Amino acid sequence: MEKVISAAVQSPFICRHAFVKTNAGLFARRALCSDNHGQYRPGLLSRPNSIFETTKGHKLRLGPTTRPCIARCYGSTRTTSGADQFNEHSANDTDHTKLWSLPFDKLPRRIFVALGSNIGDRVDAIESACRAMEEDGRIRIVKTSQLYETKAMYVEDQGDFLNGVCEIATYLEPMELLDRLQEIEQDMGRVKLIDKGPRNIDLDILFYKRQSVKTERLTIPHPLILEREFVLRPLLDVYNEQMRPLSRKSPQAALSALQHDPTMKQYNVLASCLDPSHTLDPTRSTRLMSILNTTPDSFSDGGKNPPSDVAALQQTVISHIAAGASIIDVGGQSSRPNAEPITAEEEITRVLPAIKMIRSLPEAKNVAISVDTYRASVAKAAVEAGADIVNDISAGTMDPEMLRTVGRLGCSYIMMHMRGTPETMQSSENCDYPEGVVQTVNRELSKRMRMAEMSGIRAWRIIADPGVGFSKTPEQNAALLRHKWKTGGEIMGIRKRAPVLIGTSRKSFIGHFTGVQSPEQRVFGTAATITAAIEAGADIVRVHDVQEMGQVVKMADAIYRAEPAAKKARGPNRSKIAHSPHSPSKSIASDPSVECPDDNPKTRSLNSQLDEIRKMLVEVKQENQRILAYNVRNDGSFNRRRHDSLATPYRTDKSAEREKLKSGFADLESIMALHTDAESKSGSR
Repeated sequence: MEKVISAAVQSPFICRHAFVKTNAGLFARRALCSDNHGQYRPGLLSRPNSIFETTKGHKLRLGPTTRPCIARCYGSTRTTSGADQFNEHSANDTDHTKLWSLPFDKLPRRIFVALGSNIGDRVDAIESACRAMEEDGRIRIVKTSQLYETKAMYVEDQGDFLNGVCEIATYLEPMELLDRLQEIEQDMGRVKLIDKGPRNIDLDILFYKRQSVKTERLTIPHPLILEREFVLRPLLDVYNEQMRPLSRKSPQAALSALQHDPTMKQYNVLASCLDPSHTLDPTRSTRLMSILNTTPDSFSDGGKNPPSDVAALQQTVISHIAAGASIIDVGGQSSRPNAEPITAEEEITRVLPAIKMIRSLPEAKNVAISVDTYRASVAKAAVEAGADIVNDISAGTMDPEMLRTVGRLGCSYIMMHMRGTPETMQSSENCDYPEGVVQTVNRELSKRMRMAEMSGIRAWRIIADPGVGFSKTPEQNAALLRHKWKTGGEIMGIRKRAPVLIGTSRKSFIGHFTGVQSPEQRVFGTAATITAAIEAGADIVRVHDVQEMGQVVKMADAIYRAEPAAKKARGPNRSKIAHSPHSPSKSIASDPSVECPDDNPKTRSLNSQLDEIRKMLVEVKQENQRILAYNVRNDGSFNRRRHDSLATPYRTDKSAEREKLKSGFADLESIMALHTDAESKSGSR
């Protein structure tokens, strides 16, 4: 077998990419291409008879019986008898157009690429790189993670990074993929000044199926994955636990073993004019989306904002902005139950004047515009006129072109859960959730979100809306509001921690519980639902009564989104820490949450010394990190000889300061004793 391989590699007539696992399993342990549902690359093939194969126009005969022979590209299918049947395809490159026609579960996947940027418009750079990967058809992005903002690692004197991970489908081999990614980096103007330094775009191959590659140019799996939280966290957004990379430690286990970086933030993009949404930040402010319906038949405000009266629209928008709205949602088609549909052309004539007017207002400079539509043609016209977000009540189910259109537009996309159409959504069949409304909404909405990513909509641009009031009974709507969408920093129920929008304003289920029949009179009921939504973790609330709900949002944020109060250590804990000489970092004096008796002159003096010690510790840490960054080779290995030569004078020069640090830590016991005495005196009083 080795002779056959050697002869094939040296042959000028045979493609060098012609080796995959054989039908007889002879190369199963070193397979370069796993089963991709019948579409194999050229490879070795065992057949029980003589074969004349044409490879690039030349014939090659390799004896009878079961000896292996070089075959052209083939697909394997099962016959009725259970035997393998091999069907030839093209003898040269694989047909990459199949990447865009194969269903999701038939794609050749399990290839992960890291995305990073810390120069210029970081979001635009990452999205431009994603578009470049897909533009020639040889790579298809099937999943994307959320983006995460982190401080620079190794070389700290540079801007913050945005990091993400995408899963791709491709027939390119590892080195071919590396060449393509580096070509994209060069086309985008990346210049490498220093190793691990600033860069406008960074594309790294993390995993390539189950393969292991180690060359001068490429190492797979990436050698530094296990020490980088900014890689592991987005990797888990797209990683399937059933998949096992070559590392024995799963990404989840590796992430749990790392010390969490408290400065890391999830970075969701709503619009270029808005600050990013840090959806996992417990102190984030809730965004207020105001409703501007230009319809004559909406359930609560139909006919109040005709598109022909631009002056009245302008006054309404200005008042909404003054009341705290950061997003204006413009709608031209009523979505109330049993609403009569209109044509796309009529809907466009309703929404475009309002969008253009808002975009021209100086007051709306930092306000995003969303268009409330389920039609792709309306979404395209609205975004081209100045809209930033598409708000789709059907999540792409009512127009097959919607997902692809939004993917090409590159805007943010609100995906709401709904069954049926506005005419049929409240039928008993569409309101039936035998497995529970929360679990079913999550499953069905997550499926639509996967389809959106397959269509080119990035995960960091998706907002999830559970669809309160759509295809749900009043009791089911209440259950959605009771559900804690974010618990302990993690979103429970919505895929990949997407921002959550809740829209309850004036809806009929409020009238069902309160007995208020007029939608305009449901202000207090709406206020209760908005408060519940914010307590449950909503990032955006959609309202009609902007002035009143703006006050509700401020009050609810003050209650539920306030900075967590520092917990003060109690007496027994203080005493326990004070008598632990082995843990000075956890001492009372170094705990900022503990009030110190600063009226004592000795305490003030020791506190001043502690400040100097803390500064010195920071310098030591920075120096160690500089040494580490200097001594890490380009391939990720550690240069111990260079490290020792650099660190020796460092140890000598810093010896005096180290002694000062030791004495400073000894002084901590004095401060602890002061606290213990002060507490005992306070307790005796």
